[in-house]
Amino acid sequence: MYHTFLTHRLLLGQFFKATDETIPYNDYYLVVGQCDGDEVVTRHDFGSYVTKLEQVVRELARVDTKRDIVVKLHPYMDGEFAKDNVFSNSIKQRLSVIGPKVRVYTGKSNIHNFIRNARCVLMANSGAGFEVMMHHKPIIAWGYPEYHWTSYDLRHLASLMQAIKLDWFDAKKQDQYLYWYMEKYCFHNQETANARVKELLEGKK
Repeated sequence: MYHTFLTHRLLLGQFFKATDETIPYNDYYLVVGQCDGDEVVTRHDFGSYVTKLEQVVRELARVDTKRDIVVKLHPYMDGEFAKDNVFSNSIKQRLSVIGPKVRVYTGKSNIHNFIRNARCVLMANSGAGFEVMMHHKPIIAWGYPEYHWTSYDLRHLASLMQAIKLDWFDAKKQDQYLYWYMEKYCFHNQETANARVKELLEGKK
């Protein structure tokens, strides 16, 4: 699913230049949005992605009334070549009315600026999880991503209160997974693909 992750991330830079956004909050919950029509949420998960997104934000606002909740919607929420942002603005409005601590961002802002001062990050199964790991932030995921080994598997919305305690988080385990993924799993050309297949045929992990 993510074996061409590095290539995909590099190609994104050809379509747009991310802008830097100043996030005037600290120790907040960051919720990373995904495209609601992407196979990652329609086939690897199922049901209404937007409904699940709203449920997670609403539950966060209920179980922790003190911390800010920052939602960064996907830059292609309206479609890769969208001529307007009507849909993303409707989602922004839908989430913003949940509570005074909910801050929703749209557009093509640099994801790293959002991750840097977050307490933890919530998502379905976004590839942005790998960028989150680079910042050593806990990930709470409800879409059983490939990196579920190092994230909190949010099978039930009722478990969110337990998840945000973060007593399950193991930064060393997260680093080990990221190293294995980048060094042993990813490939970006025929040469590296052949090398990895050769390792597997020889019984190497």
